Order: sequence, then structure tokens, then C-alpha cells
Amino acid sequence: MRLFDSKIAAIEYLEDSKLIKTTWKECRHAEDFMTVIQHVMEFYRQVLPTKTLWNQTDFELQISPDLQVWTENNINIPSQKLQIFEKISFVVSKDTMSQMSIMEIFDDSNCGFVPRYFIEENEALAWTEKPVLKNDPEIVRFPQIVVDKVNDKIKLSIEIETEEFDEYLYLFNKLWKARMLSLDFAQKFLTLSEREKLIFRFIIKGKSSVKISDILSISPETVRTHRKNIYRKLGCNSITELMKYSVLI
Repeated sequence: MRLFDSKIAAIEYLEDSKLIKTTWKECRHAEDFMTVIQHVMEFYRQVLPTKTLWNQTDFELQISPDLQVWTENNINIPSQKLQIFEKISFVVSKDTMSQMSIMEIFDDSNCGFVPRYFIEENEALAWTEKPVLKNDPEIVRFPQIVVDKVNDKIKLSIEIETEEFDEYLYLFNKLWKARMLSLDFAQKFLTLSEREKLIFRFIIKGKSSVKISDILSISPETVRTHRKNIYRKLGCNSITELMKYSVLI
């Protein structure tokens, strides 16, 4: 049964399996995303589905941190309070950055939902509609990795079983976030002047402003000014937070 249809998305309800399926047609603006999410939440309250599937194939919006928080507050938490969902699945977006931003919503969520990710909609539907199974035996498989050089770049390919896709996508997302975090640290650290970098080294070694002023033959007040600027530029409020940047020196 079609519940909603627009140029942005279509929402269907499969009554036999109590599943709501949302298919994005195009989504490039936060306002369009928010409108569809609000419609979906209305239908969740009306029909109380036990399963939901999001087809993100043509979804091209990179969900900002603020919009991720909005999504958590306007659909994840309300859905959790309804206590209706047994399964949540996604068909992944062709846009890698958009897909990573979708996964981050659940990585940082307190709702407890653990979605599964698929390449094809028929695979997502098959898994979503299957009864919930517990205590399935785990089978450890080692993926086949192929490394090839294309021009001046390295191409890394990994071959995995279809049912393992979800796990490897989750790991890729974690690696991607770690890399982005490292790049963010590096970019912030590069905003420090050479003098500030020098004083930073003394600070993380536990040197006081007076001691640093003696070593560098400058006034303690000048050191304190540099210290404030270092904390401000790196976005830190404590020596513990500052220590995260020690890997860059």
C-alpha cells in the first residue's frame, strides 16, 4: 500500500510483513530530508510496523552533524519509545560520503537500533522479512584481498560473501571515521605557529608557564597568552584533551 509519494521519496506499507519501506528518489537538501522523515514517523505511529527498510540507492545528501542529531531526536528516539521494531535494513547509497553520514547516525545513537546494510533491495527485503533467529553459529571466513597498481595509485579490492557485506561496511565506516578524525586533528594542529608548537611540546611534558618562560627567556604572561591560544585553536579544555595531539609531534 502506497502511503506517500513525491519527487523526493516514496513510502510504502507491506501489511503482510508489517514493514514500511522508504525509497529515496532524490534528496539533496536538508529541508527535503526532514520533511520525508516527519512523514515516515507519522506512519510509524499510525500502523506500528515491526520492520522498516530504507532504500538509499539514489540518496545524495551528506547528513551534517546537526542534522544527525535532529534525526536522532525526531525519528530514532520516538521509534524506540514505540518499541515496535524487530529489524531495520538499508540499501546503501551509491554516494560514499552520504552513506557514511547515514551510518554515523546509528554509530552515535542511544536508541539501540542495529541496522543491516545491503547492496540490493531484494536482499534487504529477504533478510528483513525473515523471522528473527537467535544463537546462529558464527562462521569465520577470511576475505580475498587483491592489490593492484593503476597508474600512480594503489587499487585495493576485497572479495567477500554477500552475507558478510554488512560487517565489512561497518568496519570500513569505523576506519573512515578514524581517518577523518586524524585529518581534523592534523588540520587544527597546523594552525599553530612555530612558537605555539614549541610551547605545546613543553605543556604536554607538564612544564608550568613559569618554567617555560625561563627556558624560552620570555615573560610568564606571554606564555600564558600562547597557552590560551593553543587551547582555543585545538578546541581543548584540559591537558587530557591536549594529549590527543601528542601523536603529531
